[in-house]
Amino acid sequence: MWCCGPTPVNSPDVDATFEEVGKLEKEPSKKEPKPQELMVQVAIAGAHGLRRADWMPGTNVLQCCCTLVVEGREVHRTASTGNIMEPVWKEETGLFNFKGMLEFMVWDQDCEGNDTMLGRAALDSTKLDAAGFSGDLRLNGVGKGQHGMLKVKIKILGQEYPRLPEPEITIVIHRYPG
Repeated sequence: MWCCGPTPVNSPDVDATFEEVGKLEKEPSKKEPKPQELMVQVAIAGAHGLRRADWMPGTNVLQCCCTLVVEGREVHRTASTGNIMEPVWKEETGLFNFKGMLEFMVWDQDCEGNDTMLGRAALDSTKLDAAGFSGDLRLNGVGKGQHGMLKVKIKILGQEYPRLPEPEITIVIHRYPG
């Protein structure tokens, strides 16, 4: 037994020859699942926890919209809503094919055409289950201390929208004599 230095090649402790080790190193490592092309429909319900980007006294009413970008092209833009802090759209896209990422962007639109991004969220197609996705996506870039969320549902062709998880609440009532 060696206490220091390299282990001899003919040692019974060595399970592979140098040639076998070279073959092992050339084998590809396990990779993330490859995204497959899916035909989906997306429902953009609304957002919450947004900041007011262009607040100034006396400014005009601001509008808020959400865009959905797939593979670098915009596939849907919601109608503008005047509720900038808690917008509700309840809009559904048409069917479209995609693989890879769905990118959602929430915008503050002002009357001068200067749009400000309020937040961005992305969902990888490998994160969808057999029926799709239903839930909140965290919006990045909403501002320090802000926790913006975007509520979306995604269904795969031939499926219904997945149900949201049931909310859990525990109420404890204590009855005191007297």
